[in-house]
Amino acid sequence: MTGGRVITTGFRNDAASIVRAAGVLEILAEANPERTFMDFRRIEDARLCRGNDVAALFSLLLKEKIDLVIVDASLVPLNLQQELEIVSASERGNPFKVLVSSDDLILDEKPDDVPIAVSDPASRGQLLYYRPDLLLVDIDGEFDDLVSMMDRGEIGGFVADASEVEALGRQDRVTEVFTPSICMPSAGQGGLALVARRNDRKTRQIADSANHSPSFQEISLERIFLAEMTRDGRGPVCVLCNVDGEAFQISAVVAAPDGSEKISGMMHGFAGKEREVSAKLARYLLDSGADRLVGKC
Repeated sequence: MTGGRVITTGFRNDAASIVRAAGVLEILAEANPERTFMDFRRIEDARLCRGNDVAALFSLLLKEKIDLVIVDASLVPLNLQQELEIVSASERGNPFKVLVSSDDLILDEKPDDVPIAVSDPASRGQLLYYRPDLLLVDIDGEFDDLVSMMDRGEIGGFVADASEVEALGRQDRVTEVFTPSICMPSAGQGGLALVARRNDRKTRQIADSANHSPSFQEISLERIFLAEMTRDGRGPVCVLCNVDGEAFQISAVVAAPDGSEKISGMMHGFAGKEREVSAKLARYLLDSGADRLVGKC
């Protein structure tokens, strides 16, 4: 498929992902008018991608059924297949988590008997550390489905990614944006990674036309740090990097999923010292007890 005028792109099938991918495709099409960008859902093999199965997207990419995957960087495995690579990243959206609440009450004000849906253990641990009395339930779903559950009284609110809420234009439903002191985001959250095959030079060049260098640097740095903390990127490790010219800052949190413990740290550095600073911060957190928390998960 690679080498022709048509570039087949794959992305998750939820509403927010479709909107976000469309924004990237618009940039790519403008920068590469000689190319045609086709939605992967038009190919027969798309049936192999059930819903939001990111692994299936990468499988199609490896099999050369599609040319480019566009997905939130937080969902790209740390141990990505050797034949694949994050080529570029579009400009990062809001990386934080938000609370959508049925009664417009912020987290501090929510009653302790009202269920709040949280889909990832890392966020759950941080929120329970902040408020151990919260009633958090493990429910994953699209924004509108969760709003419907909330409106029916099944849940009193839910935690969502700010970037997805903004993509859907539903900021009016947001009650609170969590600061990192309450809930640090996962590595890469809010950024869209463009993944291609390493040997596909033409697609790599095309993907680079949508690259936002500071966002790419932040995502890359967060993944470097994550690799210092874990072998496979799994576990209750959250990190947020900010790149400002030659300078950068890494802030990280490791929280027990039950909220019983949280360890945090922050370090600054300059270009060329990314791995050195990441390793130093990781060692500080691990020596402070994070090794026990990471080892449990």
